[in-house]
Amino acid sequence: MPSGKTPIKNRKPRSFAGQLLVWYDRHGRALPWRESPKDPYHVWLSEIMLQQTTVATVLAYHRRFIQRWPTIKDFANADIADLLSAWSGLGYYRRCHLAHRCAKMVVAQGGFPRDVASLRALPGIGAYTAPALASILYNAKAPAIDGNVQRLVARLLAIDVVPTTRARQIHDYIKARIPHARRADFTQALMELGGQVCRPKNPDCANCPVRHHCAAVSKNLTAHIPVKPARKVRPDRYGVAFCCIDPAGRLLLRRRPDQGLLPGTSEVPTTPWQDKRITARDLAATPALAQTHVPICISAQTSWQIITPPVRHIFTHFRLSLHVAITLVPRQAAPKGYHWAGGNRLHAQEPLSTLMRRVIECGLAGTAHDAVA
Repeated sequence: MPSGKTPIKNRKPRSFAGQLLVWYDRHGRALPWRESPKDPYHVWLSEIMLQQTTVATVLAYHRRFIQRWPTIKDFANADIADLLSAWSGLGYYRRCHLAHRCAKMVVAQGGFPRDVASLRALPGIGAYTAPALASILYNAKAPAIDGNVQRLVARLLAIDVVPTTRARQIHDYIKARIPHARRADFTQALMELGGQVCRPKNPDCANCPVRHHCAAVSKNLTAHIPVKPARKVRPDRYGVAFCCIDPAGRLLLRRRPDQGLLPGTSEVPTTPWQDKRITARDLAATPALAQTHVPICISAQTSWQIITPPVRHIFTHFRLSLHVAITLVPRQAAPKGYHWAGGNRLHAQEPLSTLMRRVIECGLAGTAHDAVA
């Protein structure tokens, strides 16, 4: 039985909550943020990291953050660049900025508030995270509806339209079944059942503890629920990234703004990311492009190597193809707003996004690739 849970009496329960909790006692994962006594900081950090990210991915990040910043006060006092560096690869970097602001507010207030409305007022805590924290930390009767729970209830009720259009119905269904005791376990059990059994594809209905409550099972509709919204077509964008490498093997980097896409992360200079496809003729004009977008002393005759194929990355709202151009430059001071980074600093300290790590790896290994210009 996962730590931190109080099992119900040794009898076969008939209620939805009772059947769910018996299953959770046997099959719920022993995750570090579920340990007893619960540390609000650990639980909050896990919920922020789990937004749009899987448990398997979050486990290692959560452990590293807790080791490096053991308390929320440590987190609040950390430099945002250090937090972003440790966050690198976890994606959705705005979460890290909002978490840093939230930690500062929580420390200033003397701890996390206990009610949903006050939790919701904190940066980075939204319509799902606020009730989840209130329930898990303070045993509040607060339905926490994440994607897993939404899918689970859509099947339980055989909702044959996009579930988000029935948000109130799903909320009321869960609220009516929250038990008086073990509300925190009930909330986590719903998420666990949705993630482990009531999966998006090939749900394990035979081993579902609440299958007798499920209208989709009785109507043989589990393969057709939930109904997904029409997929939006992601537009394509294109650009060139310039890897300027000095004799010491360092790269010229700059920091992105704290607002917008990939906020506060480091990157090599790039052209704007535009809708126009980049052609071979465009790539042949790389020296002229570089003189516009690279703020160091290079001549129009500087030789640039273009790595093929381009680095491709999918963002939430568009797909990016980024051609990588590399050149060697003389040792020189970094211009204002830029800095040189290499060696351990580049790999361990720079707050690099997954996209930029791939660009830099491509650039540093450039001599092993074929050049097209």
